[in-house]
Amino acid sequence: MEQLREILEPLSSHVNVNPGFKLAAVLVPIFKEEDKILFTMRTQIVSHHKGQISFPGGRFEENDSNILETVYRETKEEVGITKENITMVGRLNPMSTISNYYVIPFVGLVEKDTPIRANNLEVEHYFFAPISDLMDPENILMGDFDGMRLPYYSYSNYKIWGVTGMILSDLLNRLKEYSNE
Repeated sequence: MEQLREILEPLSSHVNVNPGFKLAAVLVPIFKEEDKILFTMRTQIVSHHKGQISFPGGRFEENDSNILETVYRETKEEVGITKENITMVGRLNPMSTISNYYVIPFVGLVEKDTPIRANNLEVEHYFFAPISDLMDPENILMGDFDGMRLPYYSYSNYKIWGVTGMILSDLLNRLKEYSNE
């Protein structure tokens, strides 16, 4: 996992936000000693993407000094992980959502014993998925979502799809390419 910096975009790379989109950021939190990723399930009371699997994150706000501060603030608000427990290693490709957000995905390594405190207004519950399970081709399936046939990752009883699935796919593809070199 320490080699992630080699396969990710640098934290300092410039971001061009598509016109008409609101800027947002998410954290792909990898618990480094166990090579597992933290996911959240959104509540039914949030504004967008109710009940969907997501990464901690949210909208850039005026009092955020930069987009990296957005991801730290949102991660602390949603799951209680502070920036002192995260070693930020890089970024993935930005993604546009159907709700007009331009999402910058950051990848951070989280200390093994970092406690999770889910905000029950935003997070129904959370779970961890081992990277090795997510990389298993048998866990990449096709399904119907909002009237569209889309690929998704299956882990336990969870379906990881949409922007979260695309962000996960970007990370896993980079890891596969790196391991094949």
